[in-house]
Amino acid sequence: MIFLLMAFILLCMGSVMIWRLRLSTVRSQPTIGEIVFAIALSSAAAAIAAVAGFVGAALLCAMLLSGEAGEGGLVLAPATALVLAAVAFYICFRRIITYGEIS
Repeated sequence: MIFLLMAFILLCMGSVMIWRLRLSTVRSQPTIGEIVFAIALSSAAAAIAAVAGFVGAALLCAMLLSGEAGEGGLVLAPATALVLAAVAFYICFRRIITYGEIS
């Protein structure tokens, strides 16, 4: 369920970023191929970041917390994975789309 939510949020972020890129007049317009490539590569980076964030948060909670407090990892691990996936997707997408442009 959490992966469907993450996919939906990443899809929404990608569509909003594409919409914002179309509104800007200073930058050259990216082609459809560049956008598809950026979404695919950003999704791969987001998946790697999500897995690393999930495992890292689960292990950190298991090491630092004990007893009932250790169950906080059940909430913290998916939330960390979602946040890291969104950040990784955004950074990767922006870097690919604006590659080669002078800011």
